[in-house]
Amino acid sequence: MLFVTVGLLAREPIMSSNPDISRQSKHERTEYVKRLVTLKGAQLRQRFPILKQQNAIGATILVLSWAGMLASAAG
Repeated sequence: MLFVTVGLLAREPIMSSNPDISRQSKHERTEYVKRLVTLKGAQLRQRFPILKQQNAIGATILVLSWAGMLASAAG
C-alpha cells in the first residue's frame, strides 16, 4: 500500500481515497500520485508559511556551502 509521509507527521494511506487505483493504467496512477503530492505540498505551505520561501532557503544553503568549501580549500 502506498503511503504519504510528510516529515514526522503520521502516515496516511492514499489508496483508501481511490479504491480503483489498482485498475488504473500506470499513467493514470502516476497522475493521481502527482496530484496528491501537489495537494499535500500546498497544504504544507499553507500550514508552514516559511516554505513559501523554499527557493531562497535552498539558494542560501547552496551559497553558504560553496563559501565553506572555498574557505576550506584556501585555508
